Amino acid sequence: MSLREDADGLISQFRGIAFAKSRSRKRDTKGEPVRAGVIGVKAFERLNIAPESPREVLNQNWDRIVEQKYAAKCAPTTIRMGTLTIKAESSALKQQLLFEQKGILKRVQNYPGCEKILKLKII
Repeated sequence: MSLREDADGLISQFRGIAFAKSRSRKRDTKGEPVRAGVIGVKAFERLNIAPESPREVLNQNWDRIVEQKYAAKCAPTTIRMGTLTIKAESSALKQQLLFEQKGILKRVQNYPGCEKILKLKII
């Protein structure tokens, strides 16, 4: 028994409460500060959770969002300030996507993490 456990045991016994071992673990950072993002990534890894960005979700489901005949000719590029930018191969395709903009936006907003996308920019 370490001195720390013995000291805690004596204090617990004096107070009349049961001694409970500490649940803390030794850090692998050796006392160095760690960024919050690194902590979050490690927590996701430990729980086997893969955080997906809205852009990844859109890329995976792009053929369901736009018609299949257009899916190979356009792609989502960036998401900034609630605006999804879509790159189209031609001006004719850009015009067709502009006509279908409302429907595309509704389908985009149905995917997790994409609810905050409020506008489309087609280039």
